[in-house]
Amino acid sequence: MSSFKMLTTFAVFCLYSLLIPPISASPPPADSYWKVSPPIDVNDRLYAGQPQLPATHKLIYNASQVGRTYAHHTMLRAVGNTVYLIHSTAAVDEDQQSEETWTSVSNDGGETWSETRVLLPQALLPNQTSPEDYIYWCERKVWQRAIAPDSIVEVDGEVYGVGQTAVFMCPDGKNNFRKGAGRIARVIDRYGRPSGGACWVTKNNWTDEVQFDKTVYGQEWGMQWCKHAREIEAILDDPPEIPMDSDYLYNNDFFAIDGKHEMEEVTHGLWIKDRSVRPYGGYWQRFWRDGSDEDLFTGRVWVEYAYDKLGRDWYPKKPESHKIYETNIPDRGSKQYLGRLGNGDRYLVHNPRYNASCFSQCDREPLVVSMSRGSDLSYRSAGVVRTNASSHKIPGMSKNPGFSYPSAVEVDGRLLVGYSENKENIWLTLVDVDNLPGCD
Repeated sequence: MSSFKMLTTFAVFCLYSLLIPPISASPPPADSYWKVSPPIDVNDRLYAGQPQLPATHKLIYNASQVGRTYAHHTMLRAVGNTVYLIHSTAAVDEDQQSEETWTSVSNDGGETWSETRVLLPQALLPNQTSPEDYIYWCERKVWQRAIAPDSIVEVDGEVYGVGQTAVFMCPDGKNNFRKGAGRIARVIDRYGRPSGGACWVTKNNWTDEVQFDKTVYGQEWGMQWCKHAREIEAILDDPPEIPMDSDYLYNNDFFAIDGKHEMEEVTHGLWIKDRSVRPYGGYWQRFWRDGSDEDLFTGRVWVEYAYDKLGRDWYPKKPESHKIYETNIPDRGSKQYLGRLGNGDRYLVHNPRYNASCFSQCDREPLVVSMSRGSDLSYRSAGVVRTNASSHKIPGMSKNPGFSYPSAVEVDGRLLVGYSENKENIWLTLVDVDNLPGCD
């Protein structure tokens, strides 16, 4: 065979190999992920049968101390030794008019923190002089505009706190529907201070429908686009950066592969190296929360894979792909956080104790970190990050007791875990990586 024919044949073969779907038996069966010993004890309300990890706990924000009742949705990002934290807070209830995004920053790896400050303020209309509570606006069939933390990103040396809008209406005065009306961002300086005005990363028809232009975002900041809007959105489309929520997830039903179980609050994606997988030598893995109603709720984490290195074969770049499968990882029905340590080991921060007898009102305790180490993708060890939340709670709607909605980041040999207590206090726990479960 001539050299030209050999090169041509080789080129055709290479092209063909790129076109065929990846083939691999690498991803473990979905029902084989959870191998933690000792097993979860649902009757142990505080520890679920798992050991308490040695850790340091720091209170970042106490809602009652600033005349508010609600705080939740922590997000963390480290830029060198500087750690940025954002969280939601509201004067009265979850998902109502006064829900804002606040921020705090640490410049010593999480030991000390700046005072918490408003980053993305409440979005009231000029004639709405008081936030009231959720039911007040619901009964009057008035739009409610909430702004919850979505992500923290760095572009050209500037760090943005990004908020996802969630707008609510009760057409019959009782039952609500929710929509996403765009993403808003604002720069945070290294001392925890907002810099410049709030700006828009995305907008849609709901942005106009609910009159954001008549709130502070239009009246003070002119509904301006972020100068880095495209760069921010590109980052948030990247598998390891995809936030838990988006306009698309709020505005569309999103089901698992069975077409029955509704999925929500996706984790970041982790790239799993595997040379047997063509053409990129690996695949993406991420988890979803089961958001189904009680009659379908599984009490399990759900898993999804993608084989394109750029994430072009799953949401958000391919939202019609729903190849999401039920695992055997137990789940209370709460947001989880999936991450990777510097040594390559994987961790999942979550609430694995689920008692079917109480469904939505169960305690979110304990908050646990489970470990998957080395080439073994199953989770074989777990430890308690925090448990035994205060029994003294400020009254409010949907205030699940316990510690939940975690975010995490590794800094200087420690895992920093942010979360809320009783949906009203924001905490940070620092755990030495060497003290994480399953560390030999």
